[in-house]
Amino acid sequence: MAGIKKFTNSTDKKLAITIYIRDGENPGNTAGTQQFSLDKFETKQITYGDARNIYLNGMSVISMYDGQVTGEQKFIIQRGSPLDDLFNMNNHIWINYTENLFHISSSND
Repeated sequence: MAGIKKFTNSTDKKLAITIYIRDGENPGNTAGTQQFSLDKFETKQITYGDARNIYLNGMSVISMYDGQVTGEQKFIIQRGSPLDDLFNMNNHIWINYTENLFHISSSND
C-alpha cells in the first residue's frame, strides 16, 4: 500500500507543493517527487509512493503573490530526527503563514 497523508493549506495563498518520496528507509535515497497544488484554505488527501516507499524525505512549498515568490523547503538527513517525525509519524500536514514565513506542522487525525 502506498503512503497517504492529508495536506491542509491554512493560508490565504494558493500553494504549489512538491513532496520528496524516500526510497525505502534510508533518508539518503529518494524514490521520486510528486507535485500538487492547494488553493486557499484547502485540504487534500494525497497518495504517494508505493508499498516499499511510504516515507517522505522532504517538502517544498511555493506561493506567488503581490509580485513576489515566497517559499520554504525542508529535507530530512537523519532518521528519527524531529523533521523525520513531523513528516512520517503523523497523517496530516498543516501549512501556515505568519510573519512572511511558511510554517509546517503535523498531527494525527
